[in-house]
Amino acid sequence: MLPETDLPQKPISKPLVIVGILVLLLTSTTFIPASWFGITPVIYKNTPLNLTDITTPENIAKDTNKDGIISWQEVINQNVDFGTSTNTATIDEQAIAQLNDPNNLTASFSKNLYLAYTYLQKTGTWDETVKQNMLQQLIAQESAKIVPTTYSLREITIASTETKESIKKYGNAIAPLINATINEKYLANDFGSINSFTQTQKESDLVSILDDKKRVDSLLQKILAISVPPSAVPYHILLLERIALYRDSLTAIGNAPNDPIRATIAIENFGNAIPLIIKMVPQLSSYFNMKNIVFSAQDTGYVFTTGYTTTK
Repeated sequence: MLPETDLPQKPISKPLVIVGILVLLLTSTTFIPASWFGITPVIYKNTPLNLTDITTPENIAKDTNKDGIISWQEVINQNVDFGTSTNTATIDEQAIAQLNDPNNLTASFSKNLYLAYTYLQKTGTWDETVKQNMLQQLIAQESAKIVPTTYSLREITIASTETKESIKKYGNAIAPLINATINEKYLANDFGSINSFTQTQKESDLVSILDDKKRVDSLLQKILAISVPPSAVPYHILLLERIALYRDSLTAIGNAPNDPIRATIAIENFGNAIPLIIKMVPQLSSYFNMKNIVFSAQDTGYVFTTGYTTTK
């Protein structure tokens, strides 16, 4: 957490290690997983902080190298008192590479956070309310940069003809894959791993998350390979995109040590994707009813008659 008054006096050797902020955001934003962890979200009702003036930092730093750009390095150099002692810290090359990675949301968040913090310190408007509003706005800016995986007609196999038999065959093929995607055992492991990592910050806690990512990706590939009746195409694409959101969220969470801000955002997407996938069962059920398709108890597609139930 950032200090309330003075700026840091010494450079941080690993600027991307901000798991403290990750934990803060996990326990203070209002998304589904928080309640599943037994955490009561804090809802802030203060007037939003306007950070538009911070997009141009001329009032807190100068363009010392005359390149026409005030970089985040110049802001740090002109606002941090490094003292007179000799700095013997080892440069973390991986951290520097992450800071310079345009796809690393934590790098962008860290730079914007420091810039905003410096600005608010100089204007004398730094307090707990401002801090929480600032964090929420900065995380929203990073969230907007995430582009979800989408699918087009060219990426799926569309059947050339359509009959009641082919539609029923499609239902029997897709049902067990939906049922396998949202699996009670894996969900429990995933949420347990997320909760454990936020407390221990051990990368080993994320191994099962990455394993589950592989499982979901395999199921996604099987769904992509199914021949789809033309009338079922919109439902099929919607299902693919919801499962892809689930898979991509697991990927980002598993990579939390390298990009904790992206992982924080992914936890919300992860929680949102689960009910969206489950809702595909009644949506597809309506489709099959519209097509007068009847599934018997011996059909795997019978789930579209009985409704979704979790499996272990």
